[in-house]
Amino acid sequence: MVSDSVRIYLRNSSPPYSIADSSSGVISNAGEADLSFTNTTNQGYYIQAKQRNSIETWSSAPVMFNASSVAYDFTSAQSRAYGNNLTEKGSKWTVFSGDVNNDGTVDMTDLIEVYNDGLAGLTGYIITDLNGDNVVDLSDLLICFNNVGKFVIVLKP
Repeated sequence: MVSDSVRIYLRNSSPPYSIADSSSGVISNAGEADLSFTNTTNQGYYIQAKQRNSIETWSSAPVMFNASSVAYDFTSAQSRAYGNNLTEKGSKWTVFSGDVNNDGTVDMTDLIEVYNDGLAGLTGYIITDLNGDNVVDLSDLLICFNNVGKFVIVLKP
């Protein structure tokens, strides 16, 4: 895993799951981020994680915010995400990559975008670089292709 930006939304625990607070920061290559929320009250919130080219992922259940510090680890078990919407990489559970147009599904439109950028030889911090090595190439295309085949979509309450 490479360091990248992440935005976390705290969503109310009942429909329509309105946004109560949000914070953004950099998630480390160990999968950790230290974020601050100022609008929380003593109640449970769904945690919604969004990253530039990954499937939006929600916590499996509301998380109680009744202390000055709350830790939530998506990587410890597949069941930590709503609908078990994680994939295993080594000993960690991770979010699915490949939703480069951020429409909630990894599909052919994402695959074509990764393919075209790879064909053009694009490099740098760009959305179609799925593995974070600053080069769009076959490895990024394979990540997207495999997730298209798994019919990866956002799962939320």
